[in-house]
Amino acid sequence: MYYQILDHLPQVPQHFIDKIMNNIDNLNFDEYMKGRRTPVAGNKMFPRSPVEDDLKDWIITHITDRGHLIDVAVTDYDNNKVALRPHTDRTREYTLMYLLKTGGDDHRTVFYKPKDTTINVVRNMDFDYNELNEIDSIHVPLYTWTLLHAVTVHSVENIPGMRVAIQIGLEENFVGL
Repeated sequence: MYYQILDHLPQVPQHFIDKIMNNIDNLNFDEYMKGRRTPVAGNKMFPRSPVEDDLKDWIITHITDRGHLIDVAVTDYDNNKVALRPHTDRTREYTLMYLLKTGGDDHRTVFYKPKDTTINVVRNMDFDYNELNEIDSIHVPLYTWTLLHAVTVHSVENIPGMRVAIQIGLEENFVGL
């Protein structure tokens, strides 16, 4: 299994969500993006910023104290590109995600295996679609914690708009995925 929906975990309180979305909506987003544009998988811009201390404390108390990166990730419109191409994450084995804005009604996180079985898949790799076989996919639900195996090759498809998520980087699986 490459993902697990953790609907037994508590939802993020609305005042934290409102604060995140207001910060994004009220800033000059182009100014916010300067210095944060980090290409992921070569085709979408994916800036991240640490969560504020009060939300971090809530996450540590109510969700997990094992996260080594806790941030807000914003996938921005980028030159008509509508996907995060197939890749493995750089900084984590697992991602615990809480999606606040989908980026598109038909969004999907798709998991793959390389067609060439001799490839040793590790962190920080990019792939072309034609090198892969699709093995699974998920429509990550809004406002629900979802654990994803970040070192399985994956892409995020059908995201023409802005996607916003709270993401926790984990080195171990704390729920048995």
